[in-house]
Amino acid sequence: MTTMTIKAAKQFGVVTKGNSKIHGSTFSTDPTACNVGSKLVHVEGSTCSGCYALKLAKVYPSALQSWKNNLQLWLEALESDPQAWIDSMVTQIRKHSANKQKRGLKGAGYHRWFSAGDLPSVDALRSIVAVAKATPEIQHWLPTREKGIVSKYLATNLEGFPENLTVRLSSAMVDGEPLKVAVSTSTVHHKGAAVGYSCPAYDQDGSCGDCTACWKKSVANVSYKKH
Repeated sequence: MTTMTIKAAKQFGVVTKGNSKIHGSTFSTDPTACNVGSKLVHVEGSTCSGCYALKLAKVYPSALQSWKNNLQLWLEALESDPQAWIDSMVTQIRKHSANKQKRGLKGAGYHRWFSAGDLPSVDALRSIVAVAKATPEIQHWLPTREKGIVSKYLATNLEGFPENLTVRLSSAMVDGEPLKVAVSTSTVHHKGAAVGYSCPAYDQDGSCGDCTACWKKSVANVSYKKH
């Protein structure tokens, strides 16, 4: 891997340090460009209906522009220099983790893909896998609704995903059953209808707190309360 400065790394997209709710670093893209989500958002009762990222984008147009920029730079890099994008992500994720560890903050050693947006292609997923393999000290969580992309990747990569990368496929409808797939899953439930592990964030002001269940392959399904 080529050594990069943070300034150079950000030319390929910006990894953010996270916030008081999600303590690990995050990488987000344009939520209006989701392959599956852009259709589900118009379906009443779907897990994308009332998308929080789209609501946030209306309040903070600068955030949406940043997410759009991240996606555009990623797609361009996949065509011209995918390794440079991989190196840029590795550099930024490690830097955020090291800073948190040095300051004794939560989130060191954890990264979430797509606080907004989703996988654009199989090649994009391959590049994320490469980032995870290059950062074995970091636990990666990739929530996605792109079942087709994940299935295509697994069809030609029989070894599956790296141990430190937990891919969670989300069910399309609220109160839907977990998908029957070869990876971890997630669902969204109304009050009292959780399947598997119930995310505690709803009772913690939306914060992960000390919970890291989403990053653990051993947690088969995480169920998030509809709010």
